[in-house]
Amino acid sequence: MLEYVQDKFTVMQEEDRKLIKDYLEGDEEAFDFLVKKYTNAIYNYIFRFCFNQEEAKDLTQETFVKAWKNVKKFKTDGNFKAWLFSIAHNTAIDWLRKKKSYSFSQIDLNDDGKFEQSIADLEPLPDEIFSKKELAEEIEKALNLLEPDDRTIILWHHFEDFSFDEIGQ
Repeated sequence: MLEYVQDKFTVMQEEDRKLIKDYLEGDEEAFDFLVKKYTNAIYNYIFRFCFNQEEAKDLTQETFVKAWKNVKKFKTDGNFKAWLFSIAHNTAIDWLRKKKSYSFSQIDLNDDGKFEQSIADLEPLPDEIFSKKELAEEIEKALNLLEPDDRTIILWHHFEDFSFDEIGQ
């Protein structure tokens, strides 16, 4: 099984490298194919930083514009997916830095302005334990509490199937 995964990964990398080579040789559609191939993954990754669909769309577009402008700098023996995700990561981090009101924990006050009564109970109810949707929401909340670099490691490994070696690069 591991051999199959490694072979599939190698084929994907070679396909990406060929598309980049074709694009650099004048085939405009080659880069369009890469955009279509990775748009959903980049959007989902960025959405986990900003939790806002419109912001995530804008940042995803910004990521691909940056990749397009810098594709000549891509080392053709490298991993395009990792390169693209590093651009997405840097774009999201830049957005976080620019966003003045960003905080790692959101505290809302009730209508009467009391903090104590507005604290949400993060423990799931017994019937929620079996609900995948509730579990996914809790995971998203936990991810939001992490520092951006720590969040990136988890997202790239568990959601984008990067190995730890690739993340380290």
